[in-house]
Amino acid sequence: MLINSKKFQSLKLEIQEALRNSRCEELKSLKIVQRDSSDPIDLSALKNSDKKIFGEKILKLYFFQIFHLRRLILDLSPKSFLEEGSWAPRSIFYEFQPEFLMGVRKIYQGLFTNAPALFQEGLRDLGIESLEKNIIQHFKKADQNPIYFLASDLNHSALSILSTLIRTRTIPPKDSVALGICLGLLYQSLSRIDEPLDIAKAFRAATNANSKLSNL
Repeated sequence: MLINSKKFQSLKLEIQEALRNSRCEELKSLKIVQRDSSDPIDLSALKNSDKKIFGEKILKLYFFQIFHLRRLILDLSPKSFLEEGSWAPRSIFYEFQPEFLMGVRKIYQGLFTNAPALFQEGLRDLGIESLEKNIIQHFKKADQNPIYFLASDLNHSALSILSTLIRTRTIPPKDSVALGICLGLLYQSLSRIDEPLDIAKAFRAATNANSKLSNL
């Protein structure tokens, strides 16, 4: 993980430009601002309809970074989203290896576009074939139905994955740690939404899922 204010400012400008040029209308208008004393948005106090919209916007931001960038801002925590809807993340970011991101992309695209061969290829690329059942169980029917994001589900999946890794003596790629931190912060936000979110819809909107996977 990197915490470097000068590099972070450059990265914010890079991601802001990428969002502005994206095909996802909800992300085009998202502003990345300086973290200050402004009050974060109270996700749990939003109207149910607004919760769903905001929650799926956060999901789109996550998938957009995964599919379009190499250097990702990891802070998707509740305190990083402000009342006016802007994003004020802490300066925590990470540059992923291209091979790792490509494997992760294949896994997600395999899951959410009903492409099991691509899903299997992503697992092989990352050397985590032993986690196939764990990953499928975690997402369950998320490719078909909106789901609730519960911190307890993430904790259960993390323990299950750790158990499988130990039992099969599998060593995941080192970039998995940074991705895990990003997912943990993402779940902190989405668990406060307390509304079912359409993860497959958010995935398609943020990634143009029917297009070919881009090389980094």
